Amino acid sequence: MSKLKQKFERVPAAAYQAVGFMAAFAVIAGVFQYYHSTHAAAVFLPYPPHHSTCTLNIASKNPVLTGETFTATVSMRNDGTSTYDPAYGTYLSEYNGGNQTNTWNVKGNTLSGKVAPGGTAVFHLTVTAPSTAGKYEFDWAMAVVFNGVMHNPCTGGSITVNKPAAPAPAPAPAPVINSFTANPTNVSSGGTSLLNWTSSNTTKCSINPGLATAAASGSWRTPALTTSTSYTLTCASSTAQVSKSLSVTVNSTPAPAPPPSSTPSSSPKSTATPVQNPTYKAPAKAATYTPPGSQTPVTDQPAALGTYGAAFTVEPAGASKVSIAYGTDTSVSQQTDQVVTNGQTTPVAIQQLQPATTYYFQVIRYSATGTASKGTQGQFTTKGFNVIVAFTKSSGLVEGIETTIPELQLEGTSDGNGTVYFSEVTPGSYTLHYTVDGAEHQQSLDVTSNPVPDTDPTQPATADINVGINLDASVSTAAGGRKSKAGAVAAAVSIALLLAAAGGVAWWWFARRQRQPKMDELVRFDPNDTAADMARAPHAGESLKDMVLEGLRDEAQRRNHK
Repeated sequence: MSKLKQKFERVPAAAYQAVGFMAAFAVIAGVFQYYHSTHAAAVFLPYPPHHSTCTLNIASKNPVLTGETFTATVSMRNDGTSTYDPAYGTYLSEYNGGNQTNTWNVKGNTLSGKVAPGGTAVFHLTVTAPSTAGKYEFDWAMAVVFNGVMHNPCTGGSITVNKPAAPAPAPAPAPVINSFTANPTNVSSGGTSLLNWTSSNTTKCSINPGLATAAASGSWRTPALTTSTSYTLTCASSTAQVSKSLSVTVNSTPAPAPPPSSTPSSSPKSTATPVQNPTYKAPAKAATYTPPGSQTPVTDQPAALGTYGAAFTVEPAGASKVSIAYGTDTSVSQQTDQVVTNGQTTPVAIQQLQPATTYYFQVIRYSATGTASKGTQGQFTTKGFNVIVAFTKSSGLVEGIETTIPELQLEGTSDGNGTVYFSEVTPGSYTLHYTVDGAEHQQSLDVTSNPVPDTDPTQPATADINVGINLDASVSTAAGGRKSKAGAVAAAVSIALLLAAAGGVAWWWFARRQRQPKMDELVRFDPNDTAADMARAPHAGESLKDMVLEGLRDEAQRRNHK
């Protein structure tokens, strides 16, 4: 046994590996042979001869649209000697241009059962047109898988495939006036009303009478009314327009007086001298118009300027109507209503302007036939505000109060009526400074810039802003402030005195301690001393009083030597 083992041990390892590979190959070959013998491939039987004849080829519609699905019926008679058998893969195939194609994405072209010689195979097809427009053949033939098509294809002519017609554009939405209101609807003679409107699906609006062109939504204040007036708002889209009307009723009673200002007003033009704003500049440039026929040119410029408006007196120069185009730039995109001239100089007012703002203008004249003629462009600047400061005091001494608006470099002094009058103040928020009894006071000053219609459009006025200041209240407030300041100073002085007193007491106590002699220098006493030791002591036989006095003298001498 041991000899056999020794022989195996002498066999190389490579021999063992070769034997293992051979055994594995034998196992795999055996498994393959078993599978092959038990799962033999099906025998492909030869195809019998076939023959067909087309008896029907009709589509449900012609022409059709690209991608459209429709139906067709095709009948093929078996006039051969062999049966059509689905087991042999017999089916109906497209046969366009003499080739099998897939133009129509056909469905339903397989046999549902066997068709003996002399029988007819009927196919109910579902086909889908190509995605590209054109004319396509619609031919069919019986075919067998792997064996090609049979004789006599079924021709059906051609089918036209068209693109679908473009959808009609959706109709534009109809214009709608969402709201059209007047506030107020009842005014006194000479009063005005603010018209507000909103609209949808519109490109422009107009108000008759009043505005030839307006935005799709906005507001507009009427001129001063003396009779009841009906206003019609018309808003239009690119294809249609819609209108809505309202009335503003003018009452027979006179307009109520404006509410009093929240601050006292004064008469600035009585004795107060206006202080002109040095930063305010009002450039103005006239425009000219040359009438046809080489007539004398006409000069156009404002007849009056105000804070919120400008008034013109326009020479007709042969025009039947006149209007003024205006704006803050040279495009002059806004325009007044047309005014009939009747051959006379005609007043035209521009309202709802911004204060202290430069505007460009251009007068437009219309002939009797409606032809417009424009002059050159001019410019004007609306006025600033009149700020009227009225000081009041119970004693009546209100003259000579220095008043300034530092942001605008404006300085003035109140007159005998307590009035300081600043003119041409530009819009903004400022601080008003004034000095009373050497103390300076301040008050906020808001100069509004919201445009409003002028009371008299033909003579625009400068808007006044009244500021009332009660000096009694200002002085009492300042006095209270001074009292508070004096109290604070007194408290600080008291604290300083207390600290100084405490420091003095501490210094006195320390100095006194330094002047007292030290007891160990005055009396040296040891309870263990004998009578002889005490007799030899420096102060033996002296009384305590004598020792204290002597100690004080020694201390004084020592300090003198230092």
